[in-house]
Amino acid sequence: DAGAEKCDLPALIQSVTDLPCDVFLTHCDGDHTENAQQFSRIFCPEDDLARITSDRPGPEYTGVGDGYVFDLGDRHLEVLHTPGHTPGHSCVLCRDEGWLITGDCVSCDTVFLFGPHRDPARYRDSLDELSMLRAEFSLLYPCHGPCPLPVSAIDEMRDCFDAWQAGESVPEEADFPFPLDEPIVKHALGSCSIFVPADGGAV
Repeated sequence: DAGAEKCDLPALIQSVTDLPCDVFLTHCDGDHTENAQQFSRIFCPEDDLARITSDRPGPEYTGVGDGYVFDLGDRHLEVLHTPGHTPGHSCVLCRDEGWLITGDCVSCDTVFLFGPHRDPARYRDSLDELSMLRAEFSLLYPCHGPCPLPVSAIDEMRDCFDAWQAGESVPEEADFPFPLDEPIVKHALGSCSIFVPADGGAV
């Protein structure tokens, strides 16, 4: 991903490695794409391609789907389509080293499930699909909040979601520093939480 605030991201990467670098965006939200245009070649999920190119026009974008593999020689990074947070949201799995970049699908920060391009039902299915792959990885690298996380964070996210759906969690005020088009609330359980429409939004 390419960050939420403007910075010289290529220079930051060059302070770590002198190898050439392409970018993969886990999804279309602006806090993951801010510096994408600083790169000449960008990969992103097929189902988020139109939204990304509309928001960040210019560079060469390549849409990739579930199962696409980036071959880096000594490691292979597999794209896993995990929709719900956005239509194309994808995680990145390195089976060679046993870790998963979760984007915004799993986090011990608040996951947004409100707005026109969110799909809570598909998000819940994506958590199940990640859980079924848990033997392939032992660490999670989320894009927000504490990092890395244990694989058990997937279960915590599912429990949080299910408590909301069952009406077992108490909605809290969702404090946002920017205006929203709809009222939303926060549902929390353990170290995980979700922001959902205040009118219920049950699936």
